Amino acid sequence: MQHDEVIWQVINHGHCSFRSKTITQNFCRNEYNVTGLCNRSSCPLANSRYATIREDKGKCYLYMKTIERAHTPKNLWQRIKLKKNYAQALEQLDSHLMYWPKFLVHKNKQRLTKITQYLIRMRKLELKVRPKLVTMPARTEKREKRREAKAETAARLDKSIETELLKRLQGGTYGDIYNFPLKHGTPSGSPILPTPSGTPSGSPILPTPSGTPSGSPILSTPSGTPSGSPILPTPSGTPSSAFNALLVDMQDTQARSNGTVSATLFDCNTDYRFGISRGSEMMDDQLDD
Repeated sequence: MQHDEVIWQVINHGHCSFRSKTITQNFCRNEYNVTGLCNRSSCPLANSRYATIREDKGKCYLYMKTIERAHTPKNLWQRIKLKKNYAQALEQLDSHLMYWPKFLVHKNKQRLTKITQYLIRMRKLELKVRPKLVTMPARTEKREKRREAKAETAARLDKSIETELLKRLQGGTYGDIYNFPLKHGTPSGSPILPTPSGTPSGSPILPTPSGTPSGSPILSTPSGTPSGSPILPTPSGTPSSAFNALLVDMQDTQARSNGTVSATLFDCNTDYRFGISRGSEMMDDQLDD
C-alpha cells in the first residue's frame, strides 16, 4: 500500500538520489518534476496523483499518474499528445485536468508556456546562419604544437644554411661555378652566361659558329644572305632592296681589297724585287688600256 506522507518523510529527512542541494534551496533532477524544485507539492515520488508536461523532438506530451495504476509501474504514466497550437493545447489541459488540484493545473500551464517559447526560439535560430563550433581534442592540440615547433626549427636551419651558402658564393669560394644575377638592374629571368677573361662584365657572350674568331659579334642572318656576312640594321626611311644592294657592293669591295693586299704581301715575302716589277707591269697595262 502506497502512503504519500510516509514516502515524503523518508525522502525529506533521509536520502534522495534526485535531490540537488544549494545554499538557497534544493532542486529536483527527476525528469517528471513539473517545477524542478524539491518540495512536498512538486515531488513526483511522494504524490500518487501527479501530472507534468514533457517535450520530445519538438512535440509536447501530457503525462498523468493516478493511484489506480500504482500496482503496474509499466503503465504508471499515461501519455497524451498535445496539439501544436498553443490555445488548443491549453484547452486540452483544461479538459484532462478538470478535477485536479489547482496547483498542478497552473504549474502545467506555466510549463507548457515555457516549452512553447523555447521551441519558437529554436526554430528561429535554425533559420539563422551561425558559425559551427567544433571541439578540438587536447591530444591533437599538443601534437600540432609539437609539429609547429619542429617545422620552425627546420625553417631556421634552412635559413642559416642558405645564408652561409650565399656568403661563400659572394666571397668567391666556388669561383665561376655559379653565376647568379647579383647586380642591381639585371632583369629577373634573363640568363647570365659565364664571361671569359678580358670581357667586360655585363656584355652578353653569344655562341660563335665554327670558323669565326672568338669575340666578334655574330648577328642573326636573314634568309638568302650568305652565312658569315654581318647584317647591319636597316636605317629608317631606306628601302630594304636598295639597302641590300648597297650592302652587296660593300662586301665585294672589301673582298677585292683583301685579295689584293694578301697577294702583295705574298709577293713581297717571296721576292721584293719581283713584287716591284709585277706592280710596274700592272701599271703599264692599265696605261695602255
